[in-house]
Amino acid sequence: MEALKKSLIVIISGYFSVVLLAVTDPRVRVEMAGIGIEADHLSMKDSLAHVLGNVRLTGENFYARCEDLEYDICTKDIHANALDIAMERGYASAEEAFFSSERITLKNADIGLNAGGGGMVPHLKTEHMEYDRRKRKGMARSARIKIGEIPLIIPSVTVGDWVRFVGLRFDGGHSKKLGGYIQSEMTYNIYEDLHWGLLWDVYTKRGVLIGPVVKVDSEGELICSHLDLRTGYICDRGERGADIDGVAIEKKRWYIDGKQHHHLWERVDILSDFLWASDGQIGKDFYSNDDADIRDSFGELDYRGENDLWTLFSRVKMNRYQHFPQQIPSIRWERFPQEIFDSGIYYFGYIDFTRQKFTQEGPEHPGQWEAVEQNRIDIYWGINRPTELGCGINFTPLLGGRWTHYCGDCDRFLGELGFDWGADFYAFYPSTFPW
Repeated sequence: MEALKKSLIVIISGYFSVVLLAVTDPRVRVEMAGIGIEADHLSMKDSLAHVLGNVRLTGENFYARCEDLEYDICTKDIHANALDIAMERGYASAEEAFFSSERITLKNADIGLNAGGGGMVPHLKTEHMEYDRRKRKGMARSARIKIGEIPLIIPSVTVGDWVRFVGLRFDGGHSKKLGGYIQSEMTYNIYEDLHWGLLWDVYTKRGVLIGPVVKVDSEGELICSHLDLRTGYICDRGERGADIDGVAIEKKRWYIDGKQHHHLWERVDILSDFLWASDGQIGKDFYSNDDADIRDSFGELDYRGENDLWTLFSRVKMNRYQHFPQQIPSIRWERFPQEIFDSGIYYFGYIDFTRQKFTQEGPEHPGQWEAVEQNRIDIYWGINRPTELGCGINFTPLLGGRWTHYCGDCDRFLGELGFDWGADFYAFYPSTFPW
């Protein structure tokens, strides 16, 4: 083989990722942070690589080809023209595409998505598509949507403005209690950020479990709201037994499961997680996990100040068969680290008040539960002094104390003395490599 001029650049960062650039002629082969690139020509300017001519890309779970692309080896952003890409969950063709760690943007694209079961593949043509990789959802403008060849389920129509993808979930199997079963969920965007759908499960030994599904995903400048609500009802014809309290489980069984998070005006967060259920065994029989008991329900309100955080938290017992400690409510104020004058020393801490209410077995009457209520005050205060010992090396001595007061019972004092240490390591090695 004719001797050609080659070069090699190895970059080792603090996270020990390795970047290899091998430039050859007439065909360039590049390995960048786990992405293989082949092309007719490559040029580098600072951290930006520009690749031209019959470009091929390979990754851990995708393969792509395009006419030209730009790749930033620092941010790992990719901008490509005339792209065809095959991925684990589908395929896409686009006149122009942008990929980053947070989002994907496609223009004049043809997209197919694997719905994960049932052999039904949503097909989408769109002028412009945005996909949030962290939230796993996308929006398309001027789109045509089709699922398989069955237009009666989701007809192929031209959609104006913005629409969300259809959400599909299928699962199936066999168990001793349920027999053969199929679990499915389908949601569809009916208005802007509102999704509505249906939960539909079939069990050969138990019957049909059915219920509506509602989802809201609203992203605004001042208010962001996320709601995920699922319900299920079944007239159970199988062997049901008793719940954890020994009470016979009725034939009619149901649950309502909800999660929500609202972010208001950049400072307020409202969170809740709640579940109503007819009995304590529905989680083991039909719900999405194998726990014998249902998880607890809670609500939380957070307010973030300039240098502190206020939190109001309450756990609520919504089902009679649940046995876990109750905190009704807990009020907490937390002070973020603040410098004392210009000394380089920082103070921080928190104050927490909780009214505890819980049940326990009576010592004189085993098997009988009695309610216990108690107030608790918990205070922590500490100081530290962050110190930089060298390039990327930090040493922070810490001194603190904690006092916990249980009203009517006891006090507890704890002292803290120690340090935090951290270091970052990196190096750059320019070199030549005989390919």
